[in-house]
Amino acid sequence: MAIMRVNFDTKAFGSVLNGVIKALKNPQQALEQIGWEMVQRTQRGFDTQGRGPVQWPSKSVPNIPGIARRVSEGKTILPRYYEERPALIDSVTLKPSINFIIRGDTQLLIGTPLEYGQIHQDGIAHTIKNKIPELLKQGNKKAAREMAKLKKKYPRAAALLSSAEEIRIKPKRRPFLITTREDFLMFVEVLNMNFVNSAINEAQNGA
Repeated sequence: MAIMRVNFDTKAFGSVLNGVIKALKNPQQALEQIGWEMVQRTQRGFDTQGRGPVQWPSKSVPNIPGIARRVSEGKTILPRYYEERPALIDSVTLKPSINFIIRGDTQLLIGTPLEYGQIHQDGIAHTIKNKIPELLKQGNKKAAREMAKLKKKYPRAAALLSSAEEIRIKPKRRPFLITTREDFLMFVEVLNMNFVNSAINEAQNGA
């Protein structure tokens, strides 16, 4: 699980903006708009391979944990597992898992429930289980074919995946959950827009 917290009651946003938030009749409406926009911006980062000024490093080739997972599941190794880019999309699960929740009137949480999201966000070393050696001992023909194909391109990787039941991985840090200057400007725009709309509605209702 990886979560980014955006607090709208801190000094970082300034007293004027805090006053706008407190004056809103329905602050959760504004936070929901910001939440959806942040989800879309975060997901676009997977296409641009970075967020704001932060560009993600390329993948290690071949993608050892990805190959271990695919072959263990009885699947074919796809071409993208041999390519340096794009990163963080090989499993096709992290990007669509990005979502948000609102906590109270002043806090927005954006993130993913997937454990390996935190691994890539912070570059955390971890150990993966590898079932390929067991499959090879059982005479699994598909696993044997995939390892034979891998051996032609990357013999050392094939030897590791064919023998090690646990593999230590140290991924590069790829922060996909960050807040940029452009995000902050969007926060201000959405909050001010909601404040103006709230004031207009209140004036019309009181007329």
